[in-house]
Amino acid sequence: MTIARYTLIEALRSKVLWLALLLAVLGFGFSLFLQQVSVTEGRQIQSGTLAMTYRLGAVFILCSFVISGMLRDYHDKALEFFLAMPMSRASYCFGRLSGYAACSLILAALLCIPLLWSNAAGTVLLWGVSLFLELVLMGSVSFFFAITLTQAPFALAAVCGFYLLARAMGTLILIVNGPLAGHDLPQRIGSMALSAIGFLLPRLDEFTRTAWLVYPGSGWHELLSVAVQTAIYSVLVSSAALFDFYRREL
Repeated sequence: MTIARYTLIEALRSKVLWLALLLAVLGFGFSLFLQQVSVTEGRQIQSGTLAMTYRLGAVFILCSFVISGMLRDYHDKALEFFLAMPMSRASYCFGRLSGYAACSLILAALLCIPLLWSNAAGTVLLWGVSLFLELVLMGSVSFFFAITLTQAPFALAAVCGFYLLARAMGTLILIVNGPLAGHDLPQRIGSMALSAIGFLLPRLDEFTRTAWLVYPGSGWHELLSVAVQTAIYSVLVSSAALFDFYRREL
């Protein structure tokens, strides 16, 4: 709990909250502008633009904060200071992950408030819970790459590549398995390889769907798959990070 509290204080001092507020205000203003200039479906355009902007912005803010915080501890020898105390490496990792989960909850709650302007509370709550789960998952992935790569550009590039691939995987699988796809041997090999990669990655295209806000009517049962994927991949990625952390000499 001490490490989690330290992580929250670090987020406040790093101006993460102010950056999230700036994202909320600018995104809301831009969506209002699009609503005013749109000819039809103004509410849908506003909700869709706002949801997409908030989702991408929240993921970028959290991942950047996780990577910068972990690597600052590593390069400034603060990590050695923590581990010199009567504290195990597992306690440090779980404290950090708990703090990042709390930051994810604050971010998701803050970005849900402007969406209440033109959407039902139940739909916004569904979208917000999914955003929180997505941020928890991406926070764990960022934590893993920060510990493994120990360099900010490489870690951030790896997180961006992971996120974009996991987001586009559903579309890629539909393309290679569609009716217009070829059926020769190289095409079948590529299709099987892509399906195998898609099986290993989380389906982030199922997380925080803009359609939940644009076309309300989705049930909470669609959140079950999101919650299961978050639990499985967060545990796997956190375990891999902990394994690499224990074998590393500081």
